[in-house]
Amino acid sequence: AYYLSKFIPNNETFVCLDDTVEAKPSTIPHAGKGLFAKRNVPKDEVLISTPLLPLHRAELLLKQPKGRSGATSSLPPFQQILNYCYGQVGSDLLLLPYGPLISFVNHGDGNNNKPNAELQWHPINPTEDQTVLDRRLQHHHPELLELPAKEVALTHGKGLMMDLVALREIQQGEEVFIDYGSAWTSAWEQHVAEYGQNQQDQDDQSSSHVQASTYLQEVGKTTHHHVTLEENDGIPDKTLPSNLHTMCFHSRRLRDVPEKTTFSWGQDDLDTCLRPCIVLERYDGDVSEDDGGESSLRYTVQLSSNDNSIVSKKCRLADEQTMVVVTNMPSSAIRILDKPWSSDEFLPNAFRHEIQLPTKMMPQAWMRKKLRGGSGARGASSTSKGDESQDTFKRKQQQEGDEEHVQEEEDH
Repeated sequence: AYYLSKFIPNNETFVCLDDTVEAKPSTIPHAGKGLFAKRNVPKDEVLISTPLLPLHRAELLLKQPKGRSGATSSLPPFQQILNYCYGQVGSDLLLLPYGPLISFVNHGDGNNNKPNAELQWHPINPTEDQTVLDRRLQHHHPELLELPAKEVALTHGKGLMMDLVALREIQQGEEVFIDYGSAWTSAWEQHVAEYGQNQQDQDDQSSSHVQASTYLQEVGKTTHHHVTLEENDGIPDKTLPSNLHTMCFHSRRLRDVPEKTTFSWGQDDLDTCLRPCIVLERYDGDVSEDDGGESSLRYTVQLSSNDNSIVSKKCRLADEQTMVVVTNMPSSAIRILDKPWSSDEFLPNAFRHEIQLPTKMMPQAWMRKKLRGGSGARGASSTSKGDESQDTFKRKQQQEGDEEHVQEEEDH
């Protein structure tokens, strides 16, 4: 139960999430899932409410990897989560909704899929029953509408609430749409127009880029074993697409082993540590009851400390010269995975843009100083010396991140 999904003034009744809306495959081709009405919804009724997490735009910048195996030459400027945030291009403040179902609402383009709902701030009426008011204030703090973007982003323990409200009567089974805004629409149209050429340029640079899931689905039809180093002509992962590599599970007990050590794989080694490996041999082995009838194929693999930078700290091999050989490893302990930063979400031409928050909801205090003015939500005249630029915020976050990195290295 989640009472904020459908709030009725002076009524403290809890309302189930599935009372009004549900997620199903969208009517828009290739759009994934959408939000649908489970019953007839009158005009102006709240379909669902969601709490919002304030974020500074600089917090979503995607740092370019340095010296990491499989790093792409160029990454999108922002993390993928930007696509699920609300904001405006003239503001450094973004709002991430984390309530159930709200992220399934798709864009109504004004053609066949016209917007039938809109976003509004969750109302606060001081005359309401104090118990109800207290419950709402746990999630909605309108005083944040008066503060500059940077101060809102750095505020902990406080958030905001917004409602998805019907613009007209929505029929049962009808998909719910909102307007993502002109800035989002322009960015999307440009992305679609340029995607074909960008994709061709990228394919020219890396014609073998294939998602691990796609590769395994295709190769699995004909191949049921892992390729050895000898079969790869002495070049590890030679037969794999350039963005994939072979990974093996191993035990944490290998952390402090001598420089060159050989272990026999045990069932307890599964689901502990995972790191890149080289398949040296493939042979038939005994199948025990613990293997659950798995293939009798077994492998000898080599683990190296050279890949310490892309594994978790607890799984790193201590000595830089350490080389561990593990025998009798089953197929289930060997995986073909995407290299770090190489999955589709990190492609240079991946779409990144926030959903536009309606202008009437946007406080002027949240806009960058040179863009303030005009109509908007409360706080139109609010200014502060503490309103810092995105670059200043980014430098501060980078400095803090560098300090944490230095501390981690000292601990290690």
